[in-house]
Amino acid sequence: MVILLWIVMALVLYLLGYGVVRCLNGNGNYDPGEILPAGFCVLIGAAQVCHLAAVFLRWSVSRTAFLWVAVISVLAVVGVIVLMIGRSRQTSTKGSCGFGAWRMSDKLLAGAFALSVVLQVIVIMTGDKSCNTGDLTLEMVRTNLAQDQVYSINPLTGQPYTVGVPIRLKILCLPSLYTFICRLTGLDAELVVCRLVPVTVLVVCYFAYSVLGKILFGSDRTGRLLMLFVISVLFWCGDYMDVMDGFLLLHSGYRGVSVRNGILFPFTLGMCLKKKWKVSVLAILAEACIVWTLYGLGACLLVVVVMLLINLWIRIREGRGGESCKNS
Repeated sequence: MVILLWIVMALVLYLLGYGVVRCLNGNGNYDPGEILPAGFCVLIGAAQVCHLAAVFLRWSVSRTAFLWVAVISVLAVVGVIVLMIGRSRQTSTKGSCGFGAWRMSDKLLAGAFALSVVLQVIVIMTGDKSCNTGDLTLEMVRTNLAQDQVYSINPLTGQPYTVGVPIRLKILCLPSLYTFICRLTGLDAELVVCRLVPVTVLVVCYFAYSVLGKILFGSDRTGRLLMLFVISVLFWCGDYMDVMDGFLLLHSGYRGVSVRNGILFPFTLGMCLKKKWKVSVLAILAEACIVWTLYGLGACLLVVVVMLLINLWIRIREGRGGESCKNS
């Protein structure tokens, strides 16, 4: 059941991501590494819509879970249609890009990186979760499942809320997203929240960084593989403090800050470097749905604003350079 859920999730993320990237990017080029991070953003967006229905319309968890499946299904069908149209327009190309044509150094780097990722998955699936003190995500999911309602019972006291939950905190959708998965699959909340979701976040994280690798190293496969391997090693080295990205991904990948630091931040930076501003908006909206920031204005928006200012400054400099050449 666990492996089947991973397969289904990968397929859904691919279809959602492919559809939204193609729709936002038109007929332009896209990187396969963009698809899963973009699909993850769409998955969060669909959960946000259903979560708001559960919070403000007081719909039950069971009802909103099936609504979430309906929304995802419609978007996945759109992704299939876009995929079929894209395949029909592509021309067949031949090339020796198989694994057998790789250099021995590239194979060794790929093997070392794959081994590191497998070991990280094992750590996530077997690690101790008692270090996540102060985080109530798992308790909130269990309470939602037991009450079939969102924010009806305080998971700390087991009693109805006596003081209202701040709206900015109340609209965050990750606990509801995990609740939907548990309700639909029947899996235990701890297995979904602490095991399955963090593994998915880790894998999508590497896809997001692979986009940056292609931007920085282009067709240099050795450079891209070395970058991913170094990032994987840095995650291992960061597994010593609860504020480090490595610790977040290996021990609490279900948290909003883990998703932001591991997926949304590198994904946003990659889209800005490729000047795909429309796609970068996905990460901004996704961060606003999962992290309690200043009215949703978080790190991804800051990255986009800074990159826009840099691009504007470069254009101004290029314009002045062109005018000086004409005058001379």
